[in-house]
Amino acid sequence: MTRDIRKRDRRDNNRFSSNRRKVAVRSAGEVLEAKLGFDLFTEGDKRLGWLLTFASSSLQDQDSGRVYSCVDLYFVTQDGSSFKAKYKFRPYFYAATKDKMEMDVEAYLRRRYENDIVDIEIVDKEDLDLKNHLSGLQKSYLKISFDTVQQLMQVKNDLLRVVERNKSKFDASGAYDSILHGK
Repeated sequence: MTRDIRKRDRRDNNRFSSNRRKVAVRSAGEVLEAKLGFDLFTEGDKRLGWLLTFASSSLQDQDSGRVYSCVDLYFVTQDGSSFKAKYKFRPYFYAATKDKMEMDVEAYLRRRYENDIVDIEIVDKEDLDLKNHLSGLQKSYLKISFDTVQQLMQVKNDLLRVVERNKSKFDASGAYDSILHGK
């Protein structure tokens, strides 16, 4: 038990120093972008521009020190000047559950990943994998939101292992049932 806590502490320390390095690199990158004419537009009069390109990025909150995912948007204006804007967003994915198990799975996920998951919503969506998906039938899914893409990928990989393990158990029980019932 104490060994697990020490491992977790080391991971947290590595994550903190990694974030500090990212801040330093990000600052150097922003300095370079400013030299190239893409100053960060944060406030002032409205600006109109055409989108040149975009890139995924992260943004650190000065007050809390938390890191959020964002997209850097690079624009050019009509007079030829350029600027950059950051658009903060929450990455998310949808997870399907067995019928009427949404609340139980949501409670489990909130407990298991309390530091990673920001929000979980139950939403009704059309299942496009169904053969009759054009009929308008809807199914409940969990929309799981995160602060960063790294958190999303970590939770997604953990959940994919659980899903694969459950699929193999279900396939084994299905084979056993077919032997018993001769189907």
